[in-house]
Amino acid sequence: RGAPVATLVTSNDITARKHAEEEMREGETRFRTFVDHAGDALFVQDFEQGTIVDVNRQACESLGYSRQELIGNTVLALHLDSDRAGLEPVAESAAAGGTVVNTHWHRRKDGSVFPVEAHTTLVWYAGRRFLLNVVRDITDRLRAEEAVRQGERQLRDVIETMPAIVW
Repeated sequence: RGAPVATLVTSNDITARKHAEEEMREGETRFRTFVDHAGDALFVQDFEQGTIVDVNRQACESLGYSRQELIGNTVLALHLDSDRAGLEPVAESAAAGGTVVNTHWHRRKDGSVFPVEAHTTLVWYAGRRFLLNVVRDITDRLRAEEAVRQGERQLRDVIETMPAIVW
């Protein structure tokens, strides 16, 4: 009396679930690898707090900071004082929808500055708002544009100083 009469054992085959979890982990690792090898710097910023929550390798290399040094910092720390006032409207415009493209200057850890073009987009994730900033160093592009302008000025000077009429 009071002793068990039978024992009931159940089991579930979780092979498919474990396989799906492994595929998801592999997909996340693959995606992170691709993002880290992107040629542009990527910054993910918490919209409400204004802090950086993730960056890729290019962001670290272009600024001279480690990932740990950038995460938790504000994006304002990376900009010249003169650019800071212009960043709030960018965040507000991105929050209203669409991608905002602007140019400004970034400051490296060593204090040097360089021009960038940033594409800022609002992204919702897990019920929270984040700003995704895709940032490209445009130093070479600006140098090339200046070389073209300088060449045009030199050509114009030559033409204006020629004694003959040029058709």
